[in-house]
Amino acid sequence: MIVMSKSISVCVGLFATLFVCEVLVAQTTITINPNQRRSIGNVSVLERDRFFNYTESLVPNPNLIPTSTIYSASGLNISPGRVSTELDSIVVPFGNVAPLQEDPARPGQGFIDPVQLRAGIQDRFRNFVESSSRYEAIRAKAATSVLVTSGRSFSRWPEYFRTSGGAVSNFFPKKEAYAEFLNIYLDEAVNGPNAFIPVNSDRYHIELLNEPDLHISADFTHQDLIDYHRDVAQLVKAQHPNVSIGGPGLAITGFSGNDFSRWNSTLKPFIEQAGTDVDFYSIHPYERYDIARNGSLIGRRVLQSPGRTNATIDLIQAQQLKSHQNTLPVSLTEYGSFQRYEGEPSDEFYTRKQQQWDLSKDIRDKLFVFLNRPDAILNATPFVQGRDFVNTNGGATRVAGDNVLFEQDTNGQWRETVLAEMFRTYAAVQGEFIGINADNNNVQTVAFRDGDQVFLLLNNLLDSNQQLDLNFLGQFGTVTSATVDRIFQVGSGLSFDTGFEQDVDITSSFGNFTLSGEEGAVITFTLNGADGLTIDTRENTFYSDDIVTVLDGNGVSELINIDAVVADAITAKLRVGFSTDSETPEGFEVFINGQSIGLVSAEALGIDDGDGGHFAREIDVPIALLADGANSVQVDFNGNGGYLSTAALVVTSATAVPEPSSAVLLLLLAGSAMAGRQRKLT
Repeated sequence: MIVMSKSISVCVGLFATLFVCEVLVAQTTITINPNQRRSIGNVSVLERDRFFNYTESLVPNPNLIPTSTIYSASGLNISPGRVSTELDSIVVPFGNVAPLQEDPARPGQGFIDPVQLRAGIQDRFRNFVESSSRYEAIRAKAATSVLVTSGRSFSRWPEYFRTSGGAVSNFFPKKEAYAEFLNIYLDEAVNGPNAFIPVNSDRYHIELLNEPDLHISADFTHQDLIDYHRDVAQLVKAQHPNVSIGGPGLAITGFSGNDFSRWNSTLKPFIEQAGTDVDFYSIHPYERYDIARNGSLIGRRVLQSPGRTNATIDLIQAQQLKSHQNTLPVSLTEYGSFQRYEGEPSDEFYTRKQQQWDLSKDIRDKLFVFLNRPDAILNATPFVQGRDFVNTNGGATRVAGDNVLFEQDTNGQWRETVLAEMFRTYAAVQGEFIGINADNNNVQTVAFRDGDQVFLLLNNLLDSNQQLDLNFLGQFGTVTSATVDRIFQVGSGLSFDTGFEQDVDITSSFGNFTLSGEEGAVITFTLNGADGLTIDTRENTFYSDDIVTVLDGNGVSELINIDAVVADAITAKLRVGFSTDSETPEGFEVFINGQSIGLVSAEALGIDDGDGGHFAREIDVPIALLADGANSVQVDFNGNGGYLSTAALVVTSATAVPEPSSAVLLLLLAGSAMAGRQRKLT
């Protein structure tokens, strides 16, 4: 068993001064300013349901585990963020229910009989939404829910409704028929006078298809997919102009490869041609673990590290801005990890506990990316369900059904998994984003303040322990109490297990906190005598004009331009997205307006965790080097071939500074933000 020691050094004080106490040797220094509101774009308040959610609306046995265990504030405090079975399985029924018939007035065109469809929505589907335990969490959190409903590419759609001919005859609904279906559905369930979906219409979104790229063929090309989204969106918006429609819900999101050919054939043309008709983009950045027949782990075959995930978001945002002079949010309608087995699944070597821990880690690694970019995220829903979707009639949860909040053993007993414990760790987190800086981004961080409570979220990207040195900045009063909630590893190999602790009092032991390997933790501080949020800062992101530019023979990028507003800037950082020929990211030098601003080292690779594809790194930029307007950027990758995918200048300005302490706070803010001269993106 891993023995945990706790080592945090915290400094407290009453006035706007950085207090320094006795500090142990630390790997990571974290500075929090509980007086600094951190506005990221236009977002300053955490909307929990955009980030702390799960997929589908499956629940365990409600007689044994009440659904409120999942959605209540005293439980996991989550609700579904994305569903993909309702349209083709409930609205269009299956099983013992008579199927909806084709419209007899339009034979052979694929339209569902509108009379039957309206009646079915107001009867069967309405009853399902208003009474089913599967919608209980959404009903309970209706005021705050953000829900994406996805249309599936195949499954239980009526045969006459599907596209005919070729290899896709069993997949995509016919465009005109699908658009009419959605218009009737929106009339009856979402927007009309008898609507009953328990989600505000402006927080309800439709993803047209789920993972359609898996069905691309000579009969249904990438161009057909673009046309499909554009045409259906236009037909629906003609009747429901305010509806939010997105896509394409791509399963394969490793766009770089050796030449960005997948980017050039999939998402780039989709953005260019459909970007004025859709309201958001959706992708599924998964990890994949391949498991041999005997249950041993072969290895990770798909890698979507935090560094790559952030670079991909930049790629989407930059292309939309270049093509259409605006940005659209990204919905991560599935993310996390899954397993691929050779033959029958077995957990003889790669145990179920290990699988679930890896999934928890893969979710947390990306969750922190999303939390630090709320201006770019519509919502993010990990592929985690209340229970397994296969063994619905009882019995032990399948070995392959590891992505569940609750599982059942062979004796019928239910237990909470580490995935549920992960969400329970975050259950109390709320409030406004506040200023935070870490000098080692192998510890991911984000912080929130709610009244006199500060929530510090931590995620260790390394599999080794990291000792933390925590400092407070500003007029925060004193820390009267501190508790920690955490999930962590215990043992290894076949004896591997997971640990979970909640509300552990560490008020008197700040001098000893260690974040164990791959641990996730939330430290909750209660402050006394603290000022409120006395300074408001805003982070605005400005993207380069050029996207996916090739490096020359010496590994040097082209001169690319970023137009930025920096007149009121107090700090700035440059985020560079790139892909090189080397297996791991190399160090590189950055030039702004012809002057070197330093090297970004190849150290701290925990954020990429073996991912050899597409990366993002950050470096602080001296404000004095920036121009208000055009700025040139060039990057030298020291002889490595490859591509510079994007460059993003993130400028922080102070938008509200109170008197009389504004000058002191401003200096402290700038000093804190520049504490990490070279940082690697998390």
